[in-house]
Amino acid sequence: MSEIRNQALAKAVKSRSVSGSDAYSSYWKKWVGSFDFLDPETNLRKIYGDYYTPVRWHSKNIILRVLVSLEILVTNILSSPKYYFAAIVRPSYWKLSQVSRRQKRHMNFANIIALSAFNFICSKAKPKSQTICIIGDGASNFVSLCLSAPEQFKKIISINLPEVHLVELEMILRSGVAESDLTLVDSKGGASEFFASDSKVAIVSAEDVKCLLDTKIDVFVNMSSMQEMTKEAISEYFDLISGTESLFYCCNRKEKKLPDGTTIRFDEYPWGSAKFLVKEVCPWMRKTMNITRPFIRRQEVHIHALAKFTK
Repeated sequence: MSEIRNQALAKAVKSRSVSGSDAYSSYWKKWVGSFDFLDPETNLRKIYGDYYTPVRWHSKNIILRVLVSLEILVTNILSSPKYYFAAIVRPSYWKLSQVSRRQKRHMNFANIIALSAFNFICSKAKPKSQTICIIGDGASNFVSLCLSAPEQFKKIISINLPEVHLVELEMILRSGVAESDLTLVDSKGGASEFFASDSKVAIVSAEDVKCLLDTKIDVFVNMSSMQEMTKEAISEYFDLISGTESLFYCCNRKEKKLPDGTTIRFDEYPWGSAKFLVKEVCPWMRKTMNITRPFIRRQEVHIHALAKFTK
């Protein structure tokens, strides 16, 4: 096992006792409480479906592969035709499709959602060699997008639970990123070294987020994961973001009830004096279409916002 993999595994094992950490909500305690670190991919497939290793996609049966391709195409179009066609005419779609092939993943509707958000952010921020921090990118959709756009984002910081990082790390390595371009950051000194180095991607565990305080980050992104955090963890992230002159793109459910009865509400995030450039019901998070029942799955109401923070 390579050095970076060993480091990530050691970090995950060290975080095995999740009960005392604010980084783990009741939602995630439910999933990772019995996590098998020697088989992280199988465990995360239980959470995210077959997105990581779509067996049918790589079947030796050519007819099955064609049918799967048609299924993905049809469901993507029917789920959000406007944003699907808007996505596929942009270079970012084809760049991400190349990365996904190297990762042995298929381009499903989650990619279209991430692409729509990515294109939206780029149209507003017009990034050029900036630093982006993605918080809770469980399926590595947004990190993969940023890897496919090196001219826009020079440095990428990915914050996740240590267990999730085990799989995300594999996705990043499969995409073609060299191990020398990856750094596991868990201290202020490590963060300083990362920013001073040529390393491309920083892997930061949720419990170590304070090591990024007072660093220069241009854009923060969180999609569909703050809704599953503890209120303490959300406040910690806002402490990080609000102390910068950054843009923050946030897309989460308007309201979500966690297994322990806690309700997380978008409007109750500690926005403080943030200036909203956009705040509305997310237009590309309305419904998803499926070949199997239920054929139409209405999404819970998602709000997305682009906010500007100042020191």
